[in-house]
Amino acid sequence: GLYQSNSATSGWAEAPACETDVRAFRKCMDDNQGNMSICGWYMDQLKACQEAAKPY
Repeated sequence: GLYQSNSATSGWAEAPACETDVRAFRKCMDDNQGNMSICGWYMDQLKACQEAAKPY
């Protein structure tokens, strides 16, 4: 990513499993000036991945 964070408290808990989702979402946001109506699907995928990756 653009920044490295080892902190689990970061706003985007970037589990390695979701790295591709994070990149796809960020790229969409960059390419579309942050248009959530276009990139919302990517965010849903990312959230679903993060939920699945939580260590419960």
